[in-house]
Amino acid sequence: MAGEVNRRDFLSTLGVSVGAALASAGAALPVVGVAHAQDKPKGNIPDKPYRIGHMTYFTGAAAVLGEPMHKGQLLAAEEINATGGLLGKRKIEILKADENAGTDANVKELRRLKLSENIDFFCGITSSGNTPALGPVAEELKVLTIFVDGCTDFLFDKAVPNPHYIFRITNMQSADGVTCALGIAQTWPKTKRVAHIHPDYSYGRNAFDHLKVVMKKLMPQSEVVSEGWPKLGTTDFASHITKAIAAKPDLIVSSVWGGDYVAMYKQGLRYGMFQKAKFASTIAFGVAPHALGKDHPEGVIAGVHSNYHFTYPGGDKWPLNKTFVEKYHARFNEYPNFQAEGGYVATYMLKSAIEKANRIGGGWPDDDAIIALLEGMMMAGPAGYVYIRPDNHQGYKDAVTGFSKNVPEYPFPILDPNRIITIPIRNITAPPGWPKGEPTSTYTCVFAAWAEAGHEIPYYPSFYPQEITLGFAEPAAVPRLFAKNAIHAYVGPLAAPKGVAQLAWVESLRAFVVLTFNPASRAFNDARDRCAAAARLAPALATARTEYAVHPYPVTPWHDDYVHHGDLVEAAKARVTAAVAAGPVLKLRVGQGLAALPPGPAWRAADGEWDATLEELPVRTLLRDEVASASRSGTRSGARRSTTSTRRAWRMSATTLKRVSAPRSSSGP
Repeated sequence: MAGEVNRRDFLSTLGVSVGAALASAGAALPVVGVAHAQDKPKGNIPDKPYRIGHMTYFTGAAAVLGEPMHKGQLLAAEEINATGGLLGKRKIEILKADENAGTDANVKELRRLKLSENIDFFCGITSSGNTPALGPVAEELKVLTIFVDGCTDFLFDKAVPNPHYIFRITNMQSADGVTCALGIAQTWPKTKRVAHIHPDYSYGRNAFDHLKVVMKKLMPQSEVVSEGWPKLGTTDFASHITKAIAAKPDLIVSSVWGGDYVAMYKQGLRYGMFQKAKFASTIAFGVAPHALGKDHPEGVIAGVHSNYHFTYPGGDKWPLNKTFVEKYHARFNEYPNFQAEGGYVATYMLKSAIEKANRIGGGWPDDDAIIALLEGMMMAGPAGYVYIRPDNHQGYKDAVTGFSKNVPEYPFPILDPNRIITIPIRNITAPPGWPKGEPTSTYTCVFAAWAEAGHEIPYYPSFYPQEITLGFAEPAAVPRLFAKNAIHAYVGPLAAPKGVAQLAWVESLRAFVVLTFNPASRAFNDARDRCAAAARLAPALATARTEYAVHPYPVTPWHDDYVHHGDLVEAAKARVTAAVAAGPVLKLRVGQGLAALPPGPAWRAADGEWDATLEELPVRTLLRDEVASASRSGTRSGARRSTTSTRRAWRMSATTLKRVSAPRSSSGP
């Protein structure tokens, strides 16, 4: 990506927006759990079983993550087989392999599964230490693969930078550290002394790096006072816990996971770790929920690998999750974790791609046809929407974290339903085309793009699409609806709220006030003189007309993310209204509607010769002209013309203004 990348560029080029996802969530959007027999497939379909090799942890401390992954895929396979199988004919068979055998043995097992067992599809993997070894082998063997986890950034940054056969649907590892750090920055922003305990391999190092870079940006006063690096599979955490406590931290952060985390938190209770410091984890609640006890401390940040917890989204707002949880619990007598959801969704993504490819080409599709349909796929799953980016085959869904809480309904802690934190994944991952960097692309994006923006927002609130309800309200009723907490946002005509401190609003753009300089004016033939004159005129514009809002910062309400620029707009307004050095007085021609503007020290009415013209250009007029232009060019739908014109208004207006050859300055009321 050439040139500098600022925060606006960063945000605007990332992923698929929630609005776009919601708009496309119609009948064409694949949905998990819809395992009814499809319409009769096109062409001849073989009836031999479709063989899936599933590798995850079935033994060892990591089995509390791995076994649910297999169960999620098994549940999906059973549902699909109950309708006849893939394309109604090919029943799914799952061949299990234990990831606990070690990386070298796992590579050999993948080769055996493909070459001896002739699997059609490979799935699973929990550890980020295994996907970089297995990914290149899957590409070599040309075996269609969806990694459920093993979410190291290194896989697509370095190991397989141009994937063809392999995909991954879990949020990448860097999102985990960034999500946890944003939760910390929002909740405990004044934290100074931070101790870390992380597993001594790629996942722990990745979490440590991304926690540090975000906290450095958002909490510059914080410092690392202790580091603990237990080996993966450690059972005795005493030395790491006591070392962290001895450093007298305000906060202890950890990415220890699975059975290792269960052992660590129980030992931490004995040492009073959770009473002596605040605690945050990237993946405490990543395990099967029943692996945790009621003794787990409440009120700690308990991450879910930035992916999914079975209680969120709530079933009353997102029935897909409710249905999945009920079916999973009925089948296995336990509740799912993020790995179970991932195994389930991966299987339905495969099913959807196969069905679409059949509708297009007929017969049983080859792997390239399936791959083409997986690339760019968006699916509605239990966690919300997941999107597969075509350029890197990585899955993206909004990140989730929250706080531990015991409730009567469950024999284990859950995420406090009143303190869920969701973050748009596009805000915390590198956009398409971002250069590969060290240690990760996300790290360099956070380090560079967030800084160049000039202001950092420590927490980007998000709403899952299922949590947005759109309705209509009479303008006169809006204040009352706000007072009753019946609505949380309103777009439309409304007098500025008075005496309601908790409400904030943005006024829409009514018109541009444009200052057009006379090219023949000798007093202002230098660009610097014209800018200085405009700066002297701005205070008069800001104070003489109460309906004016000065926007010297070049962002208007037509821009995406406008509200997040509020602090910069205010700072720019302050600079404009500050004292400006004296200069030549403008001889000004004032357009219709501005004649009542009183003279000031910066200008006087022109009486013949003139230096500049001041006029209003109403946005309504500009939009009308643009719609008329679109109509003349043959656009058929009036409604579509109006919508398009509104969305592109700021670009269109800029084009319109450039039609005047004289140099101009503008601000917006």
